[in-house]
Amino acid sequence: MGIKHYHDIGGQPGGRAERIEAPWLYWQKLSEALRNLLGDRQRRLVSVDEVRRVFETFGQQKYDAGFYERRTEAMAALLMEKGVLNQQELESRMALIAARTGVQ
Repeated sequence: MGIKHYHDIGGQPGGRAERIEAPWLYWQKLSEALRNLLGDRQRRLVSVDEVRRVFETFGQQKYDAGFYERRTEAMAALLMEKGVLNQQELESRMALIAARTGVQ
């Protein structure tokens, strides 16, 4: 049997899972749309399995962040891993968006 990681809760008592219906935030919708575009049949840059592989390597602290935070960070890491963009390009674009929107 393989090593059990922090995100692997199989076989542990989990109790009842609460279902919470919450509206998506605007940036979460954008994250979902971006994942869909990057993984569509034409582009095939990012798959759901690749995103999961990356965010399962983040470590406990990042893994405990929200789903869309993990997913967005994993997509960025994958695009850098594949040479589609680099850290400087990502940071530059993020700075432009922050300046335009006033969000830091």
